[in-house]
Formats: sequence, C-alpha cells, structure tokens
Amino acid sequence: MLLTQPKGFFITGTDTNAGKTTITKMLVSEFIRRGYNSIGCKPISCVENLDSHNHDGVHYLEVNSIDLPLSVISPVRFNLPVSPNIAAKASGKEICLKELNQQLRQFYNLPLDYIFFEGIGGWRVPVNDKETVADLVKLLQVPVILVVGLRVGCLNLAMLTMEALIKDNMKIAGWVANVIEENTPVIDEHIATLQARFDAPYLGMVPHLVPNDNACHIDVRPLI
Repeated sequence: MLLTQPKGFFITGTDTNAGKTTITKMLVSEFIRRGYNSIGCKPISCVENLDSHNHDGVHYLEVNSIDLPLSVISPVRFNLPVSPNIAAKASGKEICLKELNQQLRQFYNLPLDYIFFEGIGGWRVPVNDKETVADLVKLLQVPVILVVGLRVGCLNLAMLTMEALIKDNMKIAGWVANVIEENTPVIDEHIATLQARFDAPYLGMVPHLVPNDNACHIDVRPLI
C-alpha cells in the first residue's frame, strides 16, 4: 500500500529518556503491520558509543520496511552523549540544519507511506549557536507527536513543552503517555490532568514495558 506522497511525523519528548525511540519504533512497526511502507530515522545522534547496539538508529535497522544504511537513517552522529551543539564543537564541526533538511527530504523520493523522525532530547535542545531542534522541525514542515515521559514531576515538563509547541505554531498530531518509572503512582490521574489541558489528541498510554513486549499501545488511527 502506497500513499500518493509519504507522510512525515516528528517525535519529540518532554526530556531526554522520555521514550522517543520506544514510541517511534512502536509506530513504525504498527504502520508496517497495517500494510504501510514505513521507516524511522534519527537525524541527530549523540551517544557514548556509535557502534553500540543501543544506538537509537540501530533500532530502526531492525524494523524499517526499506533496508537503508545507518549513515542514511542517522546522518549526523557524534560520539559524545551531550547536547548536539556541544558534541559538534568537541568534534570541530557545526551542524547545518539546511543541509540536514535536504538530506532528510531524500526520504520522500523513496517508496514510502510514513516517515517518523525521532528528535534528540527535548524541544529546545540547541543544535548550534543559534538554532534548536525546533528549527529543524520548521524546515521539515511535519506534524509533531509529543512523548510525555510519565513519572512524578512530569506534568510541568509536559505543559511547558506543549506551550512551546503552540508558541512555535506547530501542528500537533497527538501525544503519548509513556511510563518511564515503573512505580509511578496514580498514573490515570496524571493522564487526566494533561488531557484536561491539552487540545491535541491523546494517542494512548504505553506501560512500563517488559523487554519482549512487542504490542502496540498507541491508537494510530488519528495519524492515518
């Protein structure tokens, strides 16, 4: 099944370790299960070991419906687990978002239905001296899916991030509650609090997952 033109989404999170990779991989797998050619990609990666199997981009090599090399699905990579602007300077480089946007737009020439771009850190993470992750999304011109890392203290981060998305005139496709701390109390109340304050569609709650849980806990129908 191929759409007339691929549809892209950008997955951002309330913070580092909110679960962007988990949610993106889940979305890619579910859309493939529904018969759509789909890929996940990690435009910018800053990790301790680029060769590690825990590298975010490696996860998409396992699920993407098109076989693409890591250098394509994760084109900007630094071997330092810090903010991209700092990692780039440490490598003697500077990230150019216009060039990166041109690289990423090549995905739209492939036989794809859905492209999921995973962000890095949160919404305002700096990528160079002047620009942030938000500026990359403005260039990509795709709707945003917000991953709320559900734990005690997440409400403030979630509301601040949503305020920033609205201020930046982003089209918000929906938000997902991802339980990142297993013993988080009153989960339903946390979700209800955010539902009362967010106009964007609530796509579901992903429980604290066991390693081999491959189920999709997200309602993808609003995204189709």
